[in-house]
Amino acid sequence: VQRGDILLSVNDAKVDTVADYLKAARQLKKGQIVRLFLRRDEATLYLAFTVIAIYKIATSNLVL
Repeated sequence: VQRGDILLSVNDAKVDTVADYLKAARQLKKGQIVRLFLRRDEATLYLAFTVIAIYKIATSNLVL
């Protein structure tokens, strides 16, 4: 994933807002395969990876 990529979905869950992303991220489990669908420039990309660690996402400084 690179700066400027636009995240379209996480594990087939549509991502339109930061809240959508946070909801999807909170559901991830260590060892789970994650599928990302994103737009980069004029191309769409599908990425898959395995979660190796889970970190708490701090939302106190986010404006939703």
